[in-house]
Amino acid sequence: MSPALIESTSTRSSPRVTHICTPRSLDEPTTFLDISHQLEVMELLQQLNAENDLSIVMVLHDLNQAARFSHRMVALRDGAIYASGAPDAVMTGEVLREVFRVEGVIARDPHTGTPVFTPLQSVRTNGSGHLAEGAGEPR
Repeated sequence: MSPALIESTSTRSSPRVTHICTPRSLDEPTTFLDISHQLEVMELLQQLNAENDLSIVMVLHDLNQAARFSHRMVALRDGAIYASGAPDAVMTGEVLREVFRVEGVIARDPHTGTPVFTPLQSVRTNGSGHLAEGAGEPR
């Protein structure tokens, strides 16, 4: 399916298709969509990538969605790249603590084999942006 074909099949009741087919760089393409439409959009992007050898760059704040549908993830901290690579290399306890300020459990999705993150708690900082002593320890 080419982007032009997808654009021509979009309707007024389906603006998400028009939204995703024009740019190659997407900012939160699944925001405000219900879970069914989120999966539809991500699967369509995955199909475009595979069938058309199309590189797609997108910003996602849903880490599990990013890990499931991306070949490569980039985690930014203070506007600079903190970690970059395959989802397994980026979705680590250290990255989640240092970049996203959360502690949690990283497991494997039994269906896709990709990393899945379950947040447990926010991590406090000591005011300087550094993790506070004892921060992130389970209560």
